[in-house]
Amino acid sequence: MDGVIDNSGSAVPPLNYIIGRELEFKSKDTNGDMYMQGDHFFVSCFLKTHWTRKENSPYFFNNENYFIRTLLNKDHLILQS
Repeated sequence: MDGVIDNSGSAVPPLNYIIGRELEFKSKDTNGDMYMQGDHFFVSCFLKTHWTRKENSPYFFNNENYFIRTLLNKDHLILQS
């Protein structure tokens, strides 16, 4: 097998699913993986992720980590062919 293509995923992965809460969103409607809302409450829920943008962490998510997950990255496609 030379590769796997996921036809139900995003070609460019959204960063909020990878590094989550480290991204500072201005609107409550755009900062969470799931929401619960009632008449008097709004709760944003997040997936647990170990990836971080802190450079000293062993789980540092650098640009190369993002590019390898981007299906439309031309350089990665050439290397894999």
